[in-house]
Amino acid sequence: MKLRNMILGLLICASSSLIAQTYTFTATTGTYNNLSQSTSLNQGMTWDDPVFTIPIGFNFKFFNKTLTTIDISDYGLGGLLADDNNADIVSFLVPYGADIIDRGYDLFQGSTNTSQSNISYKLEGTAGNRILKIEWNNAGFFNDLDDNNVSVDYVNFQLWLYEGSNTIEVRFGPNSVSQPELVFEGETGSWVGLFSEYNSNTNSLSGEAYTLEGRTSSPTMKKITVIEDLTFLTGVEPNGTIYRFERTTTGIDDHHVEIAFNLFPNPARDKVNIIMNDEDLTIESVSVLDVKGSVVFSSTKTETIDISSLNAGMYFVELRTNKGIGTKMLVKQ
Repeated sequence: MKLRNMILGLLICASSSLIAQTYTFTATTGTYNNLSQSTSLNQGMTWDDPVFTIPIGFNFKFFNKTLTTIDISDYGLGGLLADDNNADIVSFLVPYGADIIDRGYDLFQGSTNTSQSNISYKLEGTAGNRILKIEWNNAGFFNDLDDNNVSVDYVNFQLWLYEGSNTIEVRFGPNSVSQPELVFEGETGSWVGLFSEYNSNTNSLSGEAYTLEGRTSSPTMKKITVIEDLTFLTGVEPNGTIYRFERTTTGIDDHHVEIAFNLFPNPARDKVNIIMNDEDLTIESVSVLDVKGSVVFSSTKTETIDISSLNAGMYFVELRTNKGIGTKMLVKQ
């Protein structure tokens, strides 16, 4: 009995995490192609910690926000993007967390019109299936340029945002990193992350946040709660590497406010009634998910769930209301 309860508890924790997780991650490979006929952001000027606003061209959902533009951020690094540079609490999308710089930048004179590292974007595809592509071409590293007075190492990478699916891809091209300890400032590599909310005043995270860890050829995604848990990759991303973040179809898209409700009876065989603890709550939709996070039943504006066709086992009931979302475990006998 103790073993069964322990396994049940582990399943509850794993499944709850899956339900609340907005993104899943996979690492794949493909051919890297430079953008052609793209719009240059720096327009021939060299850059260090650039600040640009990029029109996405469609509504893009990032965590619980819908974006129409995205900023290359003045928080620094050069490869860090934010939903709003002027806000104290921002959402971050970090395709390449290292201090990159234009290879032609003059550290004594500042920005000049001799750029060797173009930053550009291009919107491709037809309405409903468009992709915004942002490219950092032949970018150097600040510490390399600062120490050697010439840019030796370089990287190429792109960020792709997909219309409709709201998928995020980071694609890596040719690179040369001969001084990893120098260019990555003593870390094992760059970092890649998604952050729903970062508070610059308190240097703290709220909501969901993910960074990648492990070897660059086969990393895993880690969910973090404090900025000190940020993880760095090990090594340099091989040419053709693709990091893909997909929004989960059963993930919580809206801001998660825990709604109090009960299920009766529970365990149950045929039908389950939803008992609301707040008279002001209005049910918008009900979903039943299995332990893998797959939806096995869904309905709108119902207070009774028919589970007669489900196999015996453990499930989760996700209730969406006018005030937020709640989740309860359900046992089918």
